Amino acid sequence: MSLLARDSFVAVVTLEQAALFRRHGRELRMLERKDVQPADGRAAEWPDALNALQLILHVHSRKRAEITVLLSNQFIRFCLVPWSEHISTPQELQGYARICFEEIYGQLGEGWSLTLSPEPAGQSRLAAVMADTMVEQLRTIVSHEGMRLISLQPYLMAAFNHFRHSLRKDDFVFLLAEPHRSNLIQAHGGHWVSVRSISSDDSDASLSALIAREHELKMLENLDFDSVYLHAPARNSKPPHPVCGVSTHALTLPLPTGEREDALFNMARAVD
Repeated sequence: MSLLARDSFVAVVTLEQAALFRRHGRELRMLERKDVQPADGRAAEWPDALNALQLILHVHSRKRAEITVLLSNQFIRFCLVPWSEHISTPQELQGYARICFEEIYGQLGEGWSLTLSPEPAGQSRLAAVMADTMVEQLRTIVSHEGMRLISLQPYLMAAFNHFRHSLRKDDFVFLLAEPHRSNLIQAHGGHWVSVRSISSDDSDASLSALIAREHELKMLENLDFDSVYLHAPARNSKPPHPVCGVSTHALTLPLPTGEREDALFNMARAVD
């Protein structure tokens, strides 16, 4: 059997760019990246991003090859679903989670795929939704190129799972800062207590302001914190200076020999 037969692929999709990587063992190699370019000059939307990915796959796909697609948090909505003793079936849990989303984002309507983190009874869950049509179109694109979609991962979940053993076991704040979107999750006493998404850049000033604001909010709930774990795939600078007594610990990925810092490459490396 050819060694290439054991290769798999990782695709990274953001509103600005799409990229495809070939994985062989623990090694990743970028095959191509494309800018997302809406035809009429409007702001990019998910169909434009998937079109860029399709153009890449058409050139580089291998029949029956496995592919994992990592989606920027720009495409995902998150919320915390509190524990309720009145929920007894998966269907009731799905309905309850939708209500939690609608309290934050307004009426969802039909056409949203919802996933929930598996948690023990008595604990809140993290939930994520993305457009059904996006998921369906992505599956269609991959299938049309003869590939097998083995995993579709929100970047927040992939990055957290990759770094979870570097965090305090039961009490931590994890901040994932993409160039145009930041997501922050907090655990306290081994339970999820918050998840937040903010349209923001990953500059020192923006991250410091975000941390200070979150610290002030959590002080009102007696959930204040003294440190934040930060992963920012496009940053190669030191983390921001402490603000409001909160220190920032950078979570980084060792750069392979011969590679240079690159946001999409770092995002792909979060896929375990």
